[in-house]
Amino acid sequence: MDPIQWIVPVKTQTGETETTDLFNIDIGFGNYLIRGLSDCKIRSTSNKDAQAKAFFERPPAEQLMVGEYEDPKRFLLALSGSEKARKNLIDSKATQTLKDQINKRAVPVMYFYRNLGYRYADPSMYPAQKNAISNESGVADVLNAEMDYSVFIIAFDITTLTRIAASVSAFISLDSPKFTVDTTVGDEPAHLEAKINDPHAIDFGDMSVPSSEGRLLALQATITVSSEVIRYKHQTTVNHTYEFQEPKEIK
Repeated sequence: MDPIQWIVPVKTQTGETETTDLFNIDIGFGNYLIRGLSDCKIRSTSNKDAQAKAFFERPPAEQLMVGEYEDPKRFLLALSGSEKARKNLIDSKATQTLKDQINKRAVPVMYFYRNLGYRYADPSMYPAQKNAISNESGVADVLNAEMDYSVFIIAFDITTLTRIAASVSAFISLDSPKFTVDTTVGDEPAHLEAKINDPHAIDFGDMSVPSSEGRLLALQATITVSSEVIRYKHQTTVNHTYEFQEPKEIK
Protein backbone atom coordinates (compact mmCIF):
# COMPACT_ATOMS: atom_id res chain seq x y z
CA MET A 1 0.00 0.00 0.00
CA ASP A 2 1.31 3.42 -0.92
CA PRO A 3 2.30 5.66 1.99
CA ILE A 4 0.24 8.72 2.87
CA GLN A 5 2.12 11.98 2.25
CA TRP A 6 1.72 15.05 4.45
CA ILE A 7 3.27 18.33 3.20
CA VAL A 8 4.08 20.90 5.88
CA PRO A 9 5.27 24.44 4.94
CA VAL A 10 8.15 25.52 7.21
CA LYS A 11 9.59 29.03 7.33
CA THR A 12 13.38 29.09 7.13
CA GLN A 13 15.69 32.09 7.39
CA THR A 14 17.71 32.75 4.24
CA GLY A 15 20.67 34.27 6.08
CA GLU A 16 20.06 37.64 4.38
CA THR A 17 19.46 40.73 6.54
CA GLU A 18 18.77 44.43 5.98
CA THR A 19 18.45 47.43 8.26
CA THR A 20 16.01 50.29 8.05
CA ASP A 21 17.10 53.42 6.19
CA LEU A 22 18.58 56.19 8.38
CA PHE A 23 17.34 58.74 5.86
CA ASN A 24 13.83 58.02 7.10
CA ILE A 25 14.97 59.15 10.55
CA ASP A 26 16.19 62.41 8.97
CA ILE A 27 12.72 62.92 7.52
CA GLY A 28 11.09 62.13 10.86
CA PHE A 29 13.35 64.62 12.65
CA GLY A 30 12.61 67.30 10.05
CA ASN A 31 8.87 66.69 10.41
CA TYR A 32 9.26 67.00 14.18
CA LEU A 33 10.85 70.45 13.80
CA ILE A 34 8.18 71.53 11.32
CA ARG A 35 5.45 70.40 13.71
CA GLY A 36 6.90 72.69 16.36
CA LEU A 37 7.25 75.63 13.97
CA SER A 38 3.65 75.24 12.81
CA ASP A 39 2.38 76.14 16.29
CA CYS A 40 4.42 79.37 16.50
CA LYS A 41 2.62 82.59 15.63
CA ILE A 42 3.45 86.27 16.25
CA ARG A 43 0.60 88.76 16.60
CA SER A 44 2.80 91.82 17.05
CA THR A 45 2.51 94.51 14.36
CA SER A 46 5.87 96.06 15.23
CA ASN A 47 8.40 96.40 12.40
CA LYS A 48 11.05 94.70 14.49
CA ASP A 49 8.93 91.53 14.54
CA ALA A 50 7.99 91.62 10.86
CA GLN A 51 10.66 89.18 9.62
CA ALA A 52 10.05 86.58 12.33
CA LYS A 53 6.30 86.93 11.88
CA ALA A 54 6.62 86.33 8.14
CA PHE A 55 8.86 83.32 8.79
CA PHE A 56 6.25 81.57 10.95
CA GLU A 57 3.56 82.24 8.34
CA ARG A 58 5.48 80.55 5.52
CA PRO A 59 4.79 77.04 4.22
CA PRO A 60 7.09 74.38 5.75
CA ALA A 61 9.21 74.02 2.60
CA GLU A 62 10.28 77.66 2.98
CA GLN A 63 11.02 77.40 6.70
CA LEU A 64 13.25 74.34 6.97
CA MET A 65 15.69 72.83 4.50
CA VAL A 66 18.32 70.10 4.42
CA GLY A 67 21.86 71.13 3.58
CA GLU A 68 25.27 69.83 4.61
CA TYR A 69 26.98 73.18 5.09
CA GLU A 70 29.01 73.85 8.23
CA ASP A 71 29.39 77.45 7.06
CA PRO A 72 26.01 79.26 6.95
CA LYS A 73 27.40 81.62 4.32
CA ARG A 74 28.02 78.72 1.95
CA PHE A 75 24.49 77.48 2.53
CA LEU A 76 23.12 80.89 1.66
CA LEU A 77 25.22 81.01 -1.50
CA ALA A 78 23.90 77.60 -2.54
CA LEU A 79 20.37 78.73 -1.72
CA SER A 80 20.73 81.70 -4.01
CA GLY A 81 21.46 79.31 -6.89
CA SER A 82 23.34 82.03 -8.72
CA GLU A 83 26.70 81.48 -10.45
CA LYS A 84 27.57 85.07 -9.66
CA ALA A 85 26.75 84.51 -6.02
CA ARG A 86 28.97 81.43 -5.84
CA LYS A 87 31.86 83.40 -7.33
CA ASN A 88 31.28 86.09 -4.73
CA LEU A 89 32.25 83.62 -2.02
CA ILE A 90 35.75 85.12 -1.98
CA ASP A 91 34.42 88.69 -1.97
CA SER A 92 34.34 90.38 1.45
CA LYS A 93 31.10 92.08 0.42
CA ALA A 94 29.46 88.81 -0.65
CA THR A 95 26.89 88.78 2.13
CA GLN A 96 25.62 92.26 1.31
CA THR A 97 25.44 91.27 -2.36
CA LEU A 98 23.42 88.20 -1.47
CA LYS A 99 20.82 90.32 0.27
CA ASP A 100 20.00 91.81 -3.12
CA GLN A 101 20.19 88.53 -5.06
CA ILE A 102 18.25 86.00 -2.99
CA ASN A 103 14.51 85.80 -2.70
CA LYS A 104 13.32 88.20 -0.01
CA ARG A 105 11.50 85.28 1.60
CA ALA A 106 14.57 83.04 1.73
CA VAL A 107 15.92 84.56 4.95
CA PRO A 108 15.34 84.01 7.81
CA VAL A 109 15.60 80.28 7.28
CA MET A 110 16.50 77.09 9.14
CA TYR A 111 18.45 74.13 7.81
CA PHE A 112 19.82 70.92 9.27
CA TYR A 113 21.86 67.84 8.45
CA ARG A 114 22.84 64.59 10.14
CA ASN A 115 26.46 64.60 11.27
CA LEU A 116 28.76 61.78 10.20
CA GLY A 117 28.95 59.19 12.92
CA TYR A 118 26.66 56.50 14.27
CA ARG A 119 26.50 54.71 17.59
CA TYR A 120 24.21 52.38 19.47
CA ALA A 121 22.43 53.73 22.52
CA ASP A 122 23.28 52.54 26.03
CA PRO A 123 22.01 48.92 26.13
CA SER A 124 21.23 49.23 29.84
CA MET A 125 18.65 51.89 28.96
CA TYR A 126 17.67 50.61 25.52
CA PRO A 127 18.06 46.81 25.46
CA ALA A 128 17.92 45.11 22.09
CA GLN A 129 14.71 43.23 21.30
CA LYS A 130 15.40 40.00 19.45
CA ASN A 131 12.74 38.73 17.04
CA ALA A 132 10.42 41.52 18.16
CA ILE A 133 8.58 41.82 14.84
CA SER A 134 7.50 39.15 12.40
CA ASN A 135 5.51 38.90 9.18
CA GLU A 136 5.16 36.48 6.30
CA SER A 137 8.58 37.36 4.87
CA GLY A 138 10.77 37.47 7.95
CA VAL A 139 11.47 38.45 11.54
CA ALA A 140 13.18 41.56 12.88
CA ASP A 141 15.35 42.66 15.76
CA VAL A 142 14.92 46.15 17.20
CA LEU A 143 17.92 48.14 18.43
CA ASN A 144 18.30 51.78 19.47
CA ALA A 145 20.88 54.08 17.90
CA GLU A 146 21.97 57.65 18.53
CA MET A 147 22.83 60.24 15.90
CA ASP A 148 23.66 63.94 16.06
CA TYR A 149 22.00 66.63 13.95
CA SER A 150 23.32 70.13 13.33
CA VAL A 151 20.48 72.67 13.23
CA PHE A 152 21.16 76.20 11.93
CA ILE A 153 19.08 79.38 12.03
CA ILE A 154 20.08 82.23 9.69
CA ALA A 155 18.85 85.83 9.76
CA PHE A 156 20.01 89.32 8.87
CA ASP A 157 19.01 90.90 12.21
CA ILE A 158 19.45 89.78 15.78
CA THR A 159 15.83 90.30 16.84
CA THR A 160 14.56 87.85 14.22
CA LEU A 161 17.34 85.35 14.90
CA THR A 162 16.79 85.18 18.64
CA ARG A 163 12.98 85.13 18.30
CA ILE A 164 13.15 82.02 16.13
CA ALA A 165 15.79 80.37 18.34
CA ALA A 166 13.68 80.99 21.45
CA SER A 167 10.62 79.49 19.75
CA VAL A 168 12.51 76.39 18.60
CA SER A 169 14.08 75.87 22.03
CA ALA A 170 10.71 76.28 23.73
CA PHE A 171 8.86 73.60 21.79
CA ILE A 172 11.77 71.15 22.07
CA SER A 173 12.13 71.72 25.82
CA LEU A 174 8.49 72.07 26.82
CA ASP A 175 6.56 69.89 24.39
CA SER A 176 6.95 66.14 23.86
CA PRO A 177 10.49 65.20 22.76
CA LYS A 178 9.14 62.07 21.03
CA PHE A 179 8.28 61.54 17.39
CA THR A 180 7.52 58.68 15.01
CA VAL A 181 9.57 57.68 11.97
CA ASP A 182 7.78 56.05 9.03
CA THR A 183 9.86 53.42 7.26
CA THR A 184 9.59 50.02 5.60
CA VAL A 185 10.66 46.57 6.75
CA GLY A 186 10.76 43.81 4.18
CA ASP A 187 8.61 45.93 1.84
CA GLU A 188 6.05 46.37 4.60
CA PRO A 189 5.32 49.72 6.33
CA ALA A 190 6.73 50.09 9.84
CA HIS A 191 6.95 52.83 12.46
CA LEU A 192 10.02 53.58 14.58
CA GLU A 193 9.92 55.36 17.92
CA ALA A 194 12.41 58.23 18.27
CA LYS A 195 13.07 61.04 20.72
CA ILE A 196 15.27 64.05 21.41
CA ASN A 197 17.96 63.36 24.02
CA ASP A 198 18.32 65.94 26.82
CA PRO A 199 15.92 68.51 25.30
CA HIS A 200 16.62 70.97 28.13
CA ALA A 201 20.35 70.97 27.39
CA ILE A 202 20.11 72.15 23.78
CA ASP A 203 22.41 75.13 23.25
CA PHE A 204 22.32 77.43 20.20
CA GLY A 205 25.81 78.86 19.75
CA ASP A 206 26.94 81.79 17.62
CA MET A 207 27.99 80.92 14.07
CA SER A 208 27.69 84.41 12.60
CA VAL A 209 29.87 85.67 9.77
CA PRO A 210 32.36 88.31 10.99
CA SER A 211 31.43 91.91 10.30
CA SER A 212 34.47 92.25 8.03
CA GLU A 213 32.86 89.72 5.66
CA GLY A 214 29.39 91.21 5.70
CA ARG A 215 26.79 90.91 8.42
CA LEU A 216 25.14 87.47 8.43
CA LEU A 217 23.81 86.21 11.75
CA ALA A 218 23.55 82.51 12.50
CA LEU A 219 23.02 80.17 15.44
CA GLN A 220 23.80 76.45 15.52
CA ALA A 221 22.78 73.66 17.90
CA THR A 222 23.74 70.00 18.00
CA ILE A 223 20.69 67.87 18.77
CA THR A 224 21.05 64.18 19.58
CA VAL A 225 18.26 61.84 18.52
CA SER A 226 17.71 58.30 19.80
CA SER A 227 15.77 56.14 17.40
CA GLU A 228 14.82 52.54 16.93
CA VAL A 229 16.64 50.80 14.09
CA ILE A 230 15.32 47.52 12.75
CA ARG A 231 17.42 44.66 11.44
CA TYR A 232 15.22 42.51 9.29
CA LYS A 233 16.03 38.83 8.74
CA HIS A 234 14.54 37.48 5.55
CA GLN A 235 12.98 34.04 5.49
CA THR A 236 11.49 31.74 2.89
CA THR A 237 8.98 28.92 3.00
CA VAL A 238 10.23 25.39 2.40
CA ASN A 239 7.81 22.49 2.06
CA HIS A 240 8.71 19.45 4.18
CA THR A 241 7.12 16.19 3.09
CA TYR A 242 6.34 13.51 5.67
CA GLU A 243 5.22 10.00 4.79
CA PHE A 244 3.00 7.75 6.86
CA GLN A 245 2.06 4.16 6.30
CA GLU A 246 -1.58 3.30 6.78
CA PRO A 247 -1.83 1.10 9.89
CA LYS A 248 -2.38 -2.58 9.26
CA GLU A 249 -4.34 -5.03 11.35
CA ILE A 250 -2.16 -7.35 13.39
CA LYS A 251 -3.24 -10.96 13.13
